[in-house]
Amino acid sequence: MIKKILQSPHGQKISQRYSTLSSSDQWAVKLLLLFLIIVLVISVIWLPSQRVHQKAHDYWEEQKNLLSWMQEKSLAISNTAQVKPDKAPDKQNLLTLVTNSAKQYQLSINRLQPEEDHLRVWLEQTDFNKTLRWLEFLAQEHMVDVEEASIEKLQEKPGMANIRLVLGRNVKE
Repeated sequence: MIKKILQSPHGQKISQRYSTLSSSDQWAVKLLLLFLIIVLVISVIWLPSQRVHQKAHDYWEEQKNLLSWMQEKSLAISNTAQVKPDKAPDKQNLLTLVTNSAKQYQLSINRLQPEEDHLRVWLEQTDFNKTLRWLEFLAQEHMVDVEEASIEKLQEKPGMANIRLVLGRNVKE
């Protein structure tokens, strides 16, 4: 490729001009060329790879913090779900109980899906702390357990989350 460049009309002019330079000027041109190659390698290869590495590290840190937050909240939810009152479960319908109590806690349920002995509940952009208090109320007062929980923290709204739950009655004696 370099031979093709040197054989082109422009390449021949550059080669002729270079050969007319003094040896110290030729040496300076070689140093300048080496410097330009180093700058090119740094700006085209090294700096972009450093940016990609930093972005990956930042994303990893963010995901690690999210995992820590989710584990912390998971523990809080499981502790809430493990509280077993000495009361017998009341006979109120689970669907009715969940919808009425959610209104008391000013929670907006986006979707409910009754299934055999449990209820799937979707809460979107909801206050996480209110939801925990609501779940604690359901567990202590009505023996409703959280069988499954999926929590997605909303980055743009602190304290808010998208929450999907599977709730069921604790009927163990």
